[in-house]
Amino acid sequence: MDCGEGTLGQLNLRYSREQMLQLFTNVKCLWISHMHADHHAGTAAFLAARRRALGGDECQPLLVVGPRGLSVILKVRVCLSPRVSHLITKC
Repeated sequence: MDCGEGTLGQLNLRYSREQMLQLFTNVKCLWISHMHADHHAGTAAFLAARRRALGGDECQPLLVVGPRGLSVILKVRVCLSPRVSHLITKC
């Protein structure tokens, strides 16, 4: 799934807390189709929320797949929120 800036907010509006926990548990990959912000700007927020929901440091890494350059953008965002860095396994 792409993960634009409003993705997490829209998911929270649509799903209950229990459904969000199930979504965070079941999602296996974020696939970012291209480098427009409306497709990747919410990735760090999604990863941070997933980490909080699934137990912090015990959270399993999530595969993030995207075009060349995505890893650089995620590294910058992770510097602003270092608690999600271990979740970015591959770009």
